[in-house]
Amino acid sequence: MKDFSIIGKKFNKLLVLEYSHQDKNKKSMFKCQCDCGKIGIFRGTEVKNNHTKSCGCLRDEKHTKHGYYKTAEYRAYIDMKKRCYNPKNKHYKDYGERGIFVCDYWLGEDGFEHFIKDIGEKPKGKYSLGRINNEKGYYPENCRWETDIEQNRNLRSNLLLTYKGETKCVSEWCEIYNINKSTFKHRYRSGWSINKIIETPVKSPKKYNYKDEYNTVIYFSKKYGKDNNRVAARLRRGCSIVEALELPFKYKTKTP
Repeated sequence: MKDFSIIGKKFNKLLVLEYSHQDKNKKSMFKCQCDCGKIGIFRGTEVKNNHTKSCGCLRDEKHTKHGYYKTAEYRAYIDMKKRCYNPKNKHYKDYGERGIFVCDYWLGEDGFEHFIKDIGEKPKGKYSLGRINNEKGYYPENCRWETDIEQNRNLRSNLLLTYKGETKCVSEWCEIYNINKSTFKHRYRSGWSINKIIETPVKSPKKYNYKDEYNTVIYFSKKYGKDNNRVAARLRRGCSIVEALELPFKYKTKTP
Protein backbone atom coordinates (compact mmCIF):
# COMPACT_ATOMS: atom_id res chain seq x y z
CA MET A 1 0.00 0.00 0.00
CA LYS A 2 1.33 3.37 -0.99
CA ASP A 3 2.03 5.75 1.91
CA PHE A 4 1.37 9.25 0.61
CA SER A 5 1.40 10.74 4.11
CA ILE A 6 5.17 11.41 3.87
CA ILE A 7 4.69 13.87 0.99
CA GLY A 8 5.51 17.38 2.12
CA LYS A 9 7.38 16.15 5.19
CA LYS A 10 11.08 16.39 5.88
CA PHE A 11 13.19 13.51 7.12
CA ASN A 12 16.74 14.43 8.09
CA LYS A 13 18.05 16.34 5.03
CA LEU A 14 15.38 15.10 2.59
CA LEU A 15 12.12 16.89 1.83
CA VAL A 16 9.59 14.54 0.16
CA LEU A 17 8.14 16.33 -2.86
CA GLU A 18 5.90 13.82 -4.63
CA TYR A 19 5.27 10.18 -5.45
CA SER A 20 7.29 8.89 -8.40
CA HIS A 21 6.67 5.20 -9.18
CA GLN A 22 6.97 1.62 -7.95
CA ASP A 23 10.30 -0.13 -8.35
CA LYS A 24 10.71 -3.75 -9.51
CA ASN A 25 10.12 -4.92 -5.93
CA LYS A 26 6.83 -2.99 -5.84
CA LYS A 27 8.24 -0.49 -3.36
CA SER A 28 7.02 3.11 -3.53
CA MET A 29 9.61 5.59 -4.79
CA PHE A 30 9.38 9.31 -4.03
CA LYS A 31 11.00 12.41 -5.47
CA CYS A 32 12.91 14.21 -2.71
CA GLN A 33 14.97 17.37 -2.44
CA CYS A 34 18.08 17.38 -0.29
CA ASP A 35 19.23 20.35 1.77
CA CYS A 36 22.21 20.65 -0.57
CA GLY A 37 19.80 21.34 -3.45
CA LYS A 38 19.99 18.02 -5.28
CA ILE A 39 16.79 16.22 -6.25
CA GLY A 40 16.63 12.44 -6.42
CA ILE A 41 14.34 9.44 -6.31
CA PHE A 42 14.39 7.40 -3.09
CA ARG A 43 12.47 4.53 -1.55
CA GLY A 44 9.81 5.97 0.76
CA THR A 45 10.20 3.45 3.58
CA GLU A 46 13.96 4.01 3.76
CA VAL A 47 13.52 7.78 3.94
CA LYS A 48 10.83 7.50 6.61
CA ASN A 49 12.81 4.99 8.70
CA ASN A 50 16.02 7.10 8.57
CA HIS A 51 17.96 4.59 6.48
CA THR A 52 18.39 7.20 3.77
CA LYS A 53 19.20 10.59 5.30
CA SER A 54 20.47 12.59 2.33
CA CYS A 55 21.30 12.41 -1.36
CA GLY A 56 24.73 11.13 -0.34
CA CYS A 57 26.30 14.43 0.66
CA LEU A 58 25.91 13.62 4.36
CA ARG A 59 28.13 10.57 3.94
CA ASP A 60 30.71 12.61 2.06
CA GLU A 61 30.66 15.32 4.74
CA LYS A 62 31.16 12.75 7.47
CA HIS A 63 34.22 11.26 5.85
CA THR A 64 35.63 14.40 4.25
CA LYS A 65 35.14 17.21 6.75
CA HIS A 66 38.74 18.09 5.96
CA GLY A 67 37.73 19.23 2.47
CA TYR A 68 40.01 16.84 0.55
CA TYR A 69 37.33 14.55 -0.85
CA LYS A 70 38.29 13.21 -4.33
CA THR A 71 41.74 14.80 -4.16
CA ALA A 72 45.03 13.04 -4.92
CA GLU A 73 46.00 13.32 -1.25
CA TYR A 74 42.84 11.60 -0.05
CA ARG A 75 43.15 8.84 -2.67
CA ALA A 76 46.75 8.24 -1.61
CA TYR A 77 45.63 7.99 2.01
CA ILE A 78 42.83 5.50 1.23
CA ASP A 79 45.08 3.40 -1.02
CA MET A 80 47.73 3.32 1.70
CA LYS A 81 45.26 1.81 4.16
CA LYS A 82 43.94 -0.67 1.61
CA ARG A 83 47.44 -1.98 0.87
CA CYS A 84 48.05 -2.52 4.55
CA TYR A 85 44.68 -3.81 5.82
CA ASN A 86 42.63 -5.25 2.95
CA PRO A 87 43.66 -8.85 2.10
CA LYS A 88 41.69 -8.56 -1.16
CA ASN A 89 43.86 -5.68 -2.37
CA LYS A 90 46.30 -6.82 -5.08
CA HIS A 91 49.22 -5.15 -3.25
CA TYR A 92 48.39 -6.56 0.18
CA LYS A 93 51.01 -9.34 -0.07
CA ASP A 94 53.76 -6.71 -0.42
CA TYR A 95 52.47 -4.57 2.44
CA GLY A 96 50.08 -5.89 5.10
CA GLU A 97 51.22 -9.49 4.66
CA ARG A 98 54.83 -8.34 5.15
CA GLY A 99 53.95 -6.50 8.35
CA ILE A 100 53.80 -3.00 6.83
CA PHE A 101 51.19 -1.02 8.75
CA VAL A 102 49.99 2.55 9.23
CA CYS A 103 50.80 4.30 12.51
CA ASP A 104 47.86 4.69 14.92
CA TYR A 105 48.08 8.49 14.67
CA TRP A 106 47.07 8.29 11.01
CA LEU A 107 44.11 6.00 11.67
CA GLY A 108 40.71 6.62 13.25
CA GLU A 109 38.26 9.46 12.81
CA ASP A 110 40.89 12.20 12.55
CA GLY A 111 43.51 10.05 10.85
CA PHE A 112 43.50 11.86 7.53
CA GLU A 113 43.75 15.29 9.17
CA HIS A 114 46.88 14.12 11.01
CA PHE A 115 48.25 12.54 7.82
CA ILE A 116 47.91 15.68 5.68
CA LYS A 117 49.26 17.87 8.48
CA ASP A 118 52.39 15.70 8.77
CA ILE A 119 53.37 15.31 5.11
CA GLY A 120 51.58 18.26 3.52
CA GLU A 121 49.81 18.52 0.18
CA LYS A 122 51.12 16.72 -2.88
CA PRO A 123 53.47 18.92 -4.94
CA LYS A 124 52.48 19.74 -8.51
CA GLY A 125 53.61 17.16 -11.05
CA LYS A 126 53.97 13.40 -10.93
CA TYR A 127 54.39 12.67 -7.23
CA SER A 128 53.12 9.77 -5.16
CA LEU A 129 53.27 8.68 -1.54
CA GLY A 130 56.50 6.84 -0.76
CA ARG A 131 58.44 5.46 2.19
CA ILE A 132 62.07 6.37 2.82
CA ASN A 133 62.77 2.90 4.25
CA ASN A 134 60.76 0.24 2.45
CA GLU A 135 61.20 -2.22 5.30
CA LYS A 136 59.28 0.04 7.66
CA GLY A 137 55.68 1.20 7.76
CA TYR A 138 53.76 4.41 7.20
CA TYR A 139 54.50 7.05 9.83
CA PRO A 140 55.53 10.74 9.66
CA GLU A 141 59.31 10.29 9.73
CA ASN A 142 59.27 7.57 7.06
CA CYS A 143 56.91 9.06 4.46
CA ARG A 144 57.14 11.77 1.83
CA TRP A 145 55.85 12.72 -1.62
CA GLU A 146 58.22 11.20 -4.18
CA THR A 147 58.79 11.50 -7.91
CA ASP A 148 58.70 8.41 -10.15
CA ILE A 149 62.52 8.40 -10.22
CA GLU A 150 62.71 8.44 -6.42
CA GLN A 151 60.09 5.68 -6.22
CA ASN A 152 62.01 3.48 -8.67
CA ARG A 153 65.25 4.03 -6.81
CA ASN A 154 63.57 2.95 -3.59
CA LEU A 155 62.28 -0.40 -4.86
CA ARG A 156 63.07 -3.43 -2.72
CA SER A 157 64.48 -5.14 -5.83
CA ASN A 158 67.17 -2.46 -6.20
CA LEU A 159 70.80 -3.27 -5.42
CA LEU A 160 71.89 -1.12 -2.47
CA LEU A 161 75.60 -0.55 -1.88
CA THR A 162 77.36 1.33 0.92
CA TYR A 163 80.28 3.65 0.15
CA LYS A 164 81.88 6.00 2.68
CA GLY A 165 79.07 5.40 5.14
CA GLU A 166 76.25 6.16 2.71
CA THR A 167 73.91 3.56 1.21
CA LYS A 168 72.46 4.21 -2.23
CA CYS A 169 71.21 2.27 -5.23
CA VAL A 170 73.32 1.76 -8.36
CA SER A 171 71.56 4.53 -10.32
CA GLU A 172 72.38 7.10 -7.65
CA TRP A 173 76.06 6.12 -7.43
CA CYS A 174 76.34 6.29 -11.23
CA GLU A 175 74.76 9.74 -11.28
CA ILE A 176 76.96 11.09 -8.46
CA TYR A 177 80.27 9.81 -9.90
CA ASN A 178 79.38 10.00 -13.60
CA ILE A 179 79.86 6.27 -14.23
CA ASN A 180 78.06 4.45 -17.05
CA LYS A 181 75.49 2.10 -15.52
CA SER A 182 76.52 -0.87 -17.67
CA THR A 183 80.16 -0.30 -16.69
CA PHE A 184 79.20 -0.18 -13.01
CA LYS A 185 77.21 -3.43 -13.24
CA HIS A 186 79.93 -5.18 -15.24
CA ARG A 187 82.48 -4.30 -12.59
CA TYR A 188 80.13 -5.46 -9.82
CA ARG A 189 79.44 -8.80 -11.54
CA SER A 190 83.21 -9.22 -11.97
CA GLY A 191 83.58 -9.19 -8.19
CA TRP A 192 84.84 -5.64 -7.71
CA SER A 193 84.23 -3.95 -4.36
CA ILE A 194 82.15 -0.77 -4.29
CA ASN A 195 85.30 1.22 -3.46
CA LYS A 196 87.14 -0.16 -6.49
CA ILE A 197 84.13 0.32 -8.76
CA ILE A 198 83.84 4.01 -7.91
CA GLU A 199 87.50 4.91 -7.48
CA THR A 200 88.88 3.22 -10.62
CA PRO A 201 88.85 5.72 -13.52
CA VAL A 202 86.75 4.73 -16.48
CA LYS A 203 88.79 4.48 -19.67
CA SER A 204 87.62 6.65 -22.53
CA PRO A 205 86.69 4.67 -25.66
CA LYS A 206 89.42 4.51 -28.29
CA LYS A 207 89.04 6.89 -31.21
CA TYR A 208 90.00 6.44 -34.88
CA ASN A 209 90.71 8.74 -37.79
CA TYR A 210 88.44 8.03 -40.76
CA LYS A 211 87.62 10.39 -43.64
CA ASP A 212 89.02 13.39 -41.76
CA GLU A 213 86.94 12.64 -38.68
CA TYR A 214 88.30 11.52 -35.31
CA ASN A 215 85.75 9.50 -33.38
CA THR A 216 84.75 6.13 -31.87
CA VAL A 217 83.80 2.85 -33.52
CA ILE A 218 80.23 3.27 -32.34
CA TYR A 219 80.01 6.69 -33.99
CA PHE A 220 81.36 5.50 -37.37
CA SER A 221 79.30 2.29 -37.33
CA LYS A 222 76.12 4.21 -36.74
CA LYS A 223 76.96 6.90 -39.32
CA TYR A 224 77.74 4.42 -42.10
CA GLY A 225 75.15 1.78 -41.24
CA LYS A 226 77.60 -0.89 -40.11
CA ASP A 227 77.29 -3.48 -37.38
CA ASN A 228 79.28 -2.12 -34.44
CA ASN A 229 80.18 -5.58 -33.09
CA ARG A 230 81.49 -6.77 -36.48
CA VAL A 231 83.56 -3.61 -37.00
CA ALA A 232 85.03 -3.91 -33.49
CA ALA A 233 85.82 -7.60 -34.08
CA ARG A 234 87.77 -6.72 -37.25
CA LEU A 235 89.77 -4.10 -35.37
CA ARG A 236 90.67 -6.66 -32.71
CA ARG A 237 91.93 -8.98 -35.46
CA GLY A 238 94.30 -6.26 -36.69
CA CYS A 239 92.34 -4.61 -39.47
CA SER A 240 92.66 -0.89 -40.02
CA ILE A 241 89.61 1.34 -39.47
CA VAL A 242 89.27 1.66 -43.25
CA GLU A 243 89.26 -2.13 -43.71
CA ALA A 244 86.93 -2.62 -40.76
CA LEU A 245 84.37 -0.26 -42.19
CA GLU A 246 84.73 -0.73 -45.95
CA LEU A 247 85.37 -4.43 -46.56
CA PRO A 248 82.10 -6.21 -47.41
CA PHE A 249 80.61 -8.46 -44.78
CA LYS A 250 79.52 -11.99 -45.59
CA TYR A 251 76.01 -11.12 -44.52
CA LYS A 252 74.57 -7.69 -45.27
CA THR A 253 73.83 -5.37 -42.37
CA LYS A 254 70.65 -3.35 -42.52
CA THR A 255 71.19 0.38 -42.74
CA PRO A 256 69.24 2.57 -40.33
